[in-house]
Amino acid sequence: MLLLRFLLAALASNIGLALTPVGNRPSGGQIFVAPHGSRAKQVDHNMEIFAPNGTLIHTFVDVMPGSASATKERRSLLAARQSLSATQASTTVIADPANVIEAFNTSFTVPALPKTFESQIIYLSATVVASNQGVEFAWYRCVLQYGANAFWGGPFWTMSTELELGPDGSLLVVVGEDFNPRVEVGATIQTSILHKDEGDDIFWYEATFNDQPTALEVGWHTPVSKVLIGLEEEGVTQPSEYPPEPFTFKDTNLTMTRGAPEVAWDVPSDSTTGAYVTVDVDGAVNAELTVHFLN
Repeated sequence: MLLLRFLLAALASNIGLALTPVGNRPSGGQIFVAPHGSRAKQVDHNMEIFAPNGTLIHTFVDVMPGSASATKERRSLLAARQSLSATQASTTVIADPANVIEAFNTSFTVPALPKTFESQIIYLSATVVASNQGVEFAWYRCVLQYGANAFWGGPFWTMSTELELGPDGSLLVVVGEDFNPRVEVGATIQTSILHKDEGDDIFWYEATFNDQPTALEVGWHTPVSKVLIGLEEEGVTQPSEYPPEPFTFKDTNLTMTRGAPEVAWDVPSDSTTGAYVTVDVDGAVNAELTVHFLN
């Protein structure tokens, strides 16, 4: 925890400091931690990261479909994401500049800790997916994470805002303004991913939870059209490594410029976790989805 606070304090106080990796993901991508209030903006095939005062602090090169390296490595990115066990529900809309996803909201209660900790990591998240011509290349989410690492300590539950980028699965993490990402069992969390119209040719989105100041704004050339909700995991080997009770995403609402779209949540049958998702209330208004752990 002290190491993480030191790192984030350094980033916040020296906003001209270039980002450097703080770790590696099992899929091979690198992990970066950006200061609270940063912005990520698509520029051609790159994603540029700006500090709160507008200083460019990092560029993720060739992360968009159509670039030479992204096209070459797209299959490896998809393979890496598929190796991360997932049980998710999704829905896709037809979005265009005149009718974009304006808000994706949900709420949940932080569950009890798993009975057993064996270095597993559990992610429960609400995500918007950026794509181009059917190719998914970025995942922007509010995520509740269980586990432990050298930065946070643990094991316990934490909340953060994350942006995952192709083609190598690099991950940009931004935590709360007070640099303490821990949340307590039983706490109610409300998450929102909102469209922010800035009058330019970029479609901006901001993710937040419990009305905290936006940790990270993300802008792409095209509007997002797909949302995900559910579970991802690494290293779970037995039922006791899951939370002991089902986990429910409540009051899940999807709003577009022209109102609530007609949607149905899709739950693939090829889950790769020891869990499954049920759609208890379908649609774009006050939907309810539950992750059931096989324990």
